[in-house]
Amino acid sequence: YETLEGSDLFGFGGALRFDVDTNWMVEFGVDVLGSEQDGVRQFSAPLTLSAIAHIFPDSTIDPYGIAGVGLILSEFDDPNYDSIEQYSQLEGHLGVGIELNMGGLVINSDLRFLAMQTRPDRDVYGGIEQAQEVDDGTVSVRGSEPASSPQLLTDPVNDPDSMTSAIQFMVGAGWRF
Repeated sequence: YETLEGSDLFGFGGALRFDVDTNWMVEFGVDVLGSEQDGVRQFSAPLTLSAIAHIFPDSTIDPYGIAGVGLILSEFDDPNYDSIEQYSQLEGHLGVGIELNMGGLVINSDLRFLAMQTRPDRDVYGGIEQAQEVDDGTVSVRGSEPASSPQLLTDPVNDPDSMTSAIQFMVGAGWRF
């Protein structure tokens, strides 16, 4: 929504990384992210599965590439509406990182580019937000008067091009055993 458009989500998370061989790892991750602006709250919990390719796995400083997929579970609470919205989005990510190996202690940081489905009710076409048909046959744009041009609206659920993007920066510490 416009209130949180472009806002930053902050939070924490955890990941389990498993060695497949010397150069490859698999990562299972979950994050808990949130933001509040002007009374509007958003909570998101991305669940991810990633493949990690280490460039110099036996080195103290080890750059790596990461790619994967995930499911983002979100909750959106706007006090201007009667209900709390819950929805999910598929996402894919691609990024780079660096790992600092200090014996058993590992410090890592990565930057990921995320491409994800647009919220099911947030597709915009021609400046008009996605609308829903109401009982009297008119098309209602959430929080607005009935739309006069419903043919301009798209269906993001069935529109494979309905995507949005984000950048995610992460820093972490772990123990290798």
